[in-house]
Amino acid sequence: MLQVRSFMVFMVFLTIFSGCASSRVKKLKESVVLPPLSTGIKQSTVTYEFSSAYHFGTEGEYPEKVRQILEAEFIQVLRDSGYFSTIEKGSEGNDLHMKVRLVIAGSRSTRFAEIIT
Repeated sequence: MLQVRSFMVFMVFLTIFSGCASSRVKKLKESVVLPPLSTGIKQSTVTYEFSSAYHFGTEGEYPEKVRQILEAEFIQVLRDSGYFSTIEKGSEGNDLHMKVRLVIAGSRSTRFAEIIT
């Protein structure tokens, strides 16, 4: 009987603390895929400023290494779009300047599930 009870407690904890946590609150709308740039249209040049933070009950800036990984992903998405001829970090641009702040937010309970998985 004790073994069955121990197994059941183990299974309950395994179920609770595994997998992904999700929430219907602030659900993002479906994204739209931009059409490829038409032939003959000039690609724009873009400069950007990038920062990132987290908000899981407490707020803070990500460590530099994490920020660099997030920034690299952001730059890759811009390159893959085909819309820009030049993408440079800076404070002013010829055609377009972006100020991007990526904030990843959630409750402490979702952060715990994220750490486990």
